[in-house]
Amino acid sequence: LARLSILTSVALAQAPRCAAVKQACAAPSVAHGARSLASVAPVRDYDPLLARKMVEEENGMLIDCRTLTEFQTGAPPKAVLIPFNDLPSRIKEVEAFTKGDKDWGIVVYCKSGGRASIAKQTLGLMGYTRVSNLGGIAKVREAFPGTW
Repeated sequence: LARLSILTSVALAQAPRCAAVKQACAAPSVAHGARSLASVAPVRDYDPLLARKMVEEENGMLIDCRTLTEFQTGAPPKAVLIPFNDLPSRIKEVEAFTKGDKDWGIVVYCKSGGRASIAKQTLGLMGYTRVSNLGGIAKVREAFPGTW
């Protein structure tokens, strides 16, 4: 968790147009009922079988955290494009898909897993408890073979 926070800080420092993500990842106020990442039970990351189960069997949300240009090179049919730095401003889309259920399964991925890690942390700080970082494209192809 400490390593994730350090990596997130480094990634956010290198992404100047991510002001909304920086704000969303700031320490939440307990007075407002926000959760810390430490209070959320972990969901396994980089697990193609779990990701497929969450998306296919449990109707979980599959979020592609890449750019539009990257998304256009190919993505699984159920993937929803929400670039990681747009997540805070597009949280209403997540809320609509999950019907407001913060325990709904969500799988995030990007090209190599770094941006998806930030997206997972952002969603965790927004109260979502079942978020899995599938990682990069190789894991996505393993989880959803032959679908794209």
